[in-house]
Amino acid sequence: MSILDLYSPDQYFLPIKTGEWAPGQFCWIIVPNIEEIPKILDVERSRPEEHAEANFKIRQAKAANDFKKPDRILPLLYLDLRTSEELLVQRAKKRPGVILNFPLERDPKLIAVLSPGQRHQHDRSLFVVPCYGTDNEERRGGFIPEICHRAQYFIHRRYFYIPDYPKLKIKEGVLRFDRIQTVTGRHPAAIVPMDYAFSKEIFAIFRAMFFYCVTGEQDPDFLAIRDLLVEHYQKHVSPPSPITKS
Repeated sequence: MSILDLYSPDQYFLPIKTGEWAPGQFCWIIVPNIEEIPKILDVERSRPEEHAEANFKIRQAKAANDFKKPDRILPLLYLDLRTSEELLVQRAKKRPGVILNFPLERDPKLIAVLSPGQRHQHDRSLFVVPCYGTDNEERRGGFIPEICHRAQYFIHRRYFYIPDYPKLKIKEGVLRFDRIQTVTGRHPAAIVPMDYAFSKEIFAIFRAMFFYCVTGEQDPDFLAIRDLLVEHYQKHVSPPSPITKS
């Protein structure tokens, strides 16, 4: 018995009005690849009198020396690097994701006293959990099938299983709580809403799984479902060596 025995794909998702922003809604976002050692883009003017042309090199960050530089004496156009700031270089990919929260409230009185450079202190942030597909013959480089299979039984609290659903144009994969993204504003270059969301029941489980991932605490309803699935996996699905819940 897996989550698919409790809820079919048609019970996983429901259509919503295009253009809405709601918890449980699917969307497209830009997701950077996180590396153990960050990569830094070192830039400097190609000539002292030219502020729009630059020379650069990409290198790995150095723990002892980076993020300690004073203000740049010769600033570059479009780059407002300040004290103790560096430019990071990351690979990124456009991925589907699920909105976790209601849009954060904004106080017009507070916005009125913020300068353009301070607006980020009170912006419209959304928390989005990105989805990663399964490695198969059609798509190489995705998650190994064993992880997606275990996610159907809630074995690992950082992964939430997503089934194939042609109407949503999303293939089987996992939502990764350990890669949650913050998206500010609603610019289509950063986030594009889809016209599907989790059903009420699935979103309740998804939200409970997120709280369990970040706090280690499980509410009783979620615990009952998870214990049922994990017990079935350990007795009937897993290899001879026991799998520890994590």
